[in-house]
Amino acid sequence: MAAHSVSEQLPKSGWFNQWWTSLAYHHKWAESLLYMMFFSGILLWDRVGVTWQVERWLLLAHMLAGATLFTLIVGAFWGAHRRLIIKSHKPFLRQTGTLIEWLLIACSLSGFYLIFYGNTGNSLVS
Repeated sequence: MAAHSVSEQLPKSGWFNQWWTSLAYHHKWAESLLYMMFFSGILLWDRVGVTWQVERWLLLAHMLAGATLFTLIVGAFWGAHRRLIIKSHKPFLRQTGTLIEWLLIACSLSGFYLIFYGNTGNSLVS
């Protein structure tokens, strides 16, 4: 009975690894979310001049999407894609993959900055 339960667990692990690997090649959700976050972020700039009635809902949607969907979708894509970057024998793909990683880190850090300092009117430098 115990050997039977162990053999049942192997296909589940194989299924998860297969799904995780395929996630690295399916980037439409991550790409679409990045475009949405970029354009909603542009609309939140003061120089664009969106009315406050639109801006407050846009800001809420941008913050919630960044805190939840960005973390889940782009984070899962990055985690699955990370293995491809490390194991690639093509220098160009390793370089562009590393560049994209740094851009995602910059996006995340700018989001944290805006949540804790930028939108509240605070400044890092006194």
